[in-house]
Amino acid sequence: MIIKVGQSSNLDTEDVLLQRGNCIYAALFHLRVERCQILPILARSHPINAATLKTGFRCYRDVCRDLGISLSPTLDRNFEMEKKYLLHLEGEGNPHCVGIEYVKDGLVIVYHLTKAFSMSIPELETALSSAMDESTAVLFEIGSESSPEMDPLLDCMAGAGCSDDVDAMNLFAINVEDDSAEEEVDAVELCDDGASVNVCKHLKDLLKLEVDSYATKLRKSCGTECILCPF
Repeated sequence: MIIKVGQSSNLDTEDVLLQRGNCIYAALFHLRVERCQILPILARSHPINAATLKTGFRCYRDVCRDLGISLSPTLDRNFEMEKKYLLHLEGEGNPHCVGIEYVKDGLVIVYHLTKAFSMSIPELETALSSAMDESTAVLFEIGSESSPEMDPLLDCMAGAGCSDDVDAMNLFAINVEDDSAEEEVDAVELCDDGASVNVCKHLKDLLKLEVDSYATKLRKSCGTECILCPF
């Protein structure tokens, strides 16, 4: 697939990949990671699929196990040439996953359900940074083993579907310089008031782990403790 910077392209996406809880599989499908296994896995009768249909969420660890792949979560955003990633977004209480492929010369393609967006890495960084007050982003490198410290992030749950995901559409549509981008963002903003918030204790615990880890790193870097320091 060849997409110029600032352009988007429509993707052929099976209906089952658009269901709530299947966005991780949709991202991996478009990234061509174990593609032949994905649809049969989603079609089988299995407790995880049944639970996902009921709750609308699925965790990265289950996907790793079912596909036999490795994911390495990180809070850094260091993209490497020819590597593929999953990006987990926690916007508006709707955790969602999109795929990212570093194709060449600072160019990435973001796969979001039925659309592929092409942008430079600086554009992607700007989009993520502008949304950081509303979202928590975790990057998963595909094909690398998780470190013990970051392993709990594999339990993040993603599930926003095509009709419920607000933040991811807003985040990437605004970076596509075509006539439909403004209309698409406006349509998303109109439905924002009806967005549901699905924050569970598990996700809060993961965010607490992130904060505690950062605070520990700060304490170690300071060397001395100050009674006025919140860390």
